[in-house]
Amino acid sequence: MESVEEPSKPDISLDQCLDMFLAHSKARAENEDEKYGWASYSNDANHVVQIKKVVVDNLALKTIPLSQLTKARLEATWAELRRGVGFRTCDDRYQRLKGALKLAVKRGYLKSNPSELAEIARPDLTEERILKTIAKVAKVSWDTLDLI
Repeated sequence: MESVEEPSKPDISLDQCLDMFLAHSKARAENEDEKYGWASYSNDANHVVQIKKVVVDNLALKTIPLSQLTKARLEATWAELRRGVGFRTCDDRYQRLKGALKLAVKRGYLKSNPSELAEIARPDLTEERILKTIAKVAKVSWDTLDLI
C-alpha cells in the first residue's frame, strides 16, 4: 500500500512540472464546459515563459527537481520574479508557479506544495500610499480633483 506522505511518482524538474501545468491549462481551454478560455491559456503560457527564465542559487529554476524546491528557494524565486515588474505581475507569475506545484501534488509528484510555506512580502497599501499613487497616475493634484 502506498503511503500518503510520500510522492507516488518519480522526481521531475520544475520545467517538466510547468510543461504539465501548461498541458493541463490547454486542455481546460479546449473544454467548452470549462469557464476558462484561450486568453487565460495565453496568460498562463506567457507567465510560465518568465518563470522558466528565473535563476536562483546560481541554478536555472526550471532545472531544479521538485524535491529540491524549498521555502528559501521559493522566497528567492519571488524576489527574482519581482525584479523590474509591478507587484500584480509578479503575483500573477507566482500564482502560476503555485498552480503548477498544486497540480504536481494532485498528480503524485509531490507530497505537499512547498510554495504554501514561502513567506511573500506584500506591498504597503496604506491609504496614504494609495492616494499618492492615484495622484501620480491622474497627473493632477488632490485640490484639482476636489474641484472636479
